[in-house]
Amino acid sequence: MIGEYQVAFVYETCRGFEGGPDVSFAGVQIAKWAGKWQFGTKRGAFLVMVDSQITSLPQSVKNVILESNDRDLKNLKVITRVFTANSYSLYLSNKSKELVRVALAAQSPIPFAQGVTVGGELNLEWRKEGATGMFQSAIGKEGRLDYTPLFEVETVRGPERRRDNGPREEGIEKWDQTPLPWDTLDSDGEEEIEVPEGSDGEDDDF
Repeated sequence: MIGEYQVAFVYETCRGFEGGPDVSFAGVQIAKWAGKWQFGTKRGAFLVMVDSQITSLPQSVKNVILESNDRDLKNLKVITRVFTANSYSLYLSNKSKELVRVALAAQSPIPFAQGVTVGGELNLEWRKEGATGMFQSAIGKEGRLDYTPLFEVETVRGPERRRDNGPREEGIEKWDQTPLPWDTLDSDGEEEIEVPEGSDGEDDDF
């Protein structure tokens, strides 16, 4: 469980990440969380989850499935870890070297009240600056984890078959991440197509 901590997932092409309540943001007087990212000419992305929590499937339950003789049970794809959050923001860059600032801040104007704290009496909103790509965000009701931006899926994997297509080698079954249902993606989110050797990559049909 993460509780009050904030979690930021940053794609490797994003450089110069800085996050926390003290990051400067023009026009923002009070921020619960703020961050800035410097992108380059390649596609980049970030996901920020505020007041987040990680819920994992207990190892004891995973062990029961491993030790079971039920093949159908072992063939299931199981969600073993879930990231929930009260608020989140997601950004996919536009490959234009943009410097992006994002803040979960108090709505303006801020009424003066002694002792007011961020996330308490103040209404919050996501604010962004310099974003030219795709931006998505949401804020849940106070004290609730309404959103699930991420989850992890695993499956039981046994020993690999031998290259001569013989029986499986001796070994122990284990949990492993489920392969993605799509091929490797390029920076634009399109599936990369492998071109056979000797082919010029053009369609032979007229």
